[in-house]
Amino acid sequence: MGAWRTGRQITYLIIFIMLVGLPAGLYVYFKTPAPSCSDKIQNQDEFGIDCGGSCARVCAEEVASLVTFWQKSFFVRDGFYDLAALIENPNSSFTATSFSYTWSVYDKNNRLINTVAGKSFANAREKFIIFEPQVSIGGSVPAHAFIEIKDTVWERVANVEKPRILVEDEELSLTGAPKLTAILSNDTPETLGHVEAVATIFNEENNIIGVSRTIVSNLMGDVPQKVFFTWPKEFTEEPRICLKPVEVMLVFDRSGSMNDDEGASPEPITSAQNAAKLFINQLGSRDKVGLVSFARDASDPIDAPLSSTLEDVKRAVSDIHVRPEDEKGFTNLGGGLRAAGEELARSIREDSTRKIIVALTDGKANYPSTPGGEAYAKSEADTIRKNGVEIYAIGLGDKVNEPFLKDSIASRKENYFFSATREELADVYARVARDVCPNRVYLTHIFVRVLDEASR
Repeated sequence: MGAWRTGRQITYLIIFIMLVGLPAGLYVYFKTPAPSCSDKIQNQDEFGIDCGGSCARVCAEEVASLVTFWQKSFFVRDGFYDLAALIENPNSSFTATSFSYTWSVYDKNNRLINTVAGKSFANAREKFIIFEPQVSIGGSVPAHAFIEIKDTVWERVANVEKPRILVEDEELSLTGAPKLTAILSNDTPETLGHVEAVATIFNEENNIIGVSRTIVSNLMGDVPQKVFFTWPKEFTEEPRICLKPVEVMLVFDRSGSMNDDEGASPEPITSAQNAAKLFINQLGSRDKVGLVSFARDASDPIDAPLSSTLEDVKRAVSDIHVRPEDEKGFTNLGGGLRAAGEELARSIREDSTRKIIVALTDGKANYPSTPGGEAYAKSEADTIRKNGVEIYAIGLGDKVNEPFLKDSIASRKENYFFSATREELADVYARVARDVCPNRVYLTHIFVRVLDEASR
């Protein structure tokens, strides 16, 4: 009897729950909103709260920040500088549809000179230049320029095909104000509006030295267009940087024949000194130069040991003079070569460093008497060359033995240079400098992208 009563109570309870709970459950089911990308709950397939997965909003954790490779100011004219920065969007599936940036320009005392703000965008996997032209900085000189990027709006993209723009036939002219020309080709049938092309110039050390921009209003398909980039003045950097660092010993004749006139500035030694200093000016901060002069004997100690302080060596060149005992007409070229070779041998540098001797003489090697001046000079030159040192020889005037200098002293026939007069010496030393440090090679790269929103 008790079991029957208990069973009936359970049945009543079930019926009650069904009559009360089912409507309540149906009410909750139909009244509860479906998961969405704005419900402030991480549900569905979201990666975060209302972002990622099927939600359009991108989670911060999904994307890598834009990368700044370099940022720099470039002189345009007094009071005005261009600002440029190389930026990359490293994400392959996300485009920065917009972002804000602010340039801050400082002088050498870290005083803020000016700020410039702007907006831009970054396509997926795109490297591009942010270029701010003609920024006024008043009477200050910028030492540092920094760009800050913020407020980036990301959008997820898939299988994006960027407009294919080819850059060909780049040609850089350094005669006068630098100019770069190139051909842009639109490899699509559609016309692309507002194509931005930014040219960058690098030196061999991969340092950015120049930026210029041009805009092509309409780049039609299969119609190549020539573009021009210009700079207001020659690139401001060291006159020449050798492809390999160099150590140069100048071997300088101060025998009596180098003081053949009685003018206020003795000649040809004065012209030779000026030409040698012009040669030193062609060297860069990575290079070293030293000096040894000779007449009957080489200077001891040498006039200037190898040094990267080029001004010190130029002063040593200026201090060379023909002493009374040098007037006897002895020319010990071998002694000068020996002293220069010993100085180079004392220097320990990397294998990539070129060791060079540039020897100037205006007469025949006639000392020491045993084994003979030319025999001694040839023996020293042979030893120096075996030690991996290149020798350049300069013959001045009509009293030199050119075949001897060309065949027995210079490392190659092409390493011998003749100067008929003292007036030609500056050009001769310049030619030697160009051979020691070949003309600067500049590397160019042009960044191209479409600015029209409809074309992206």
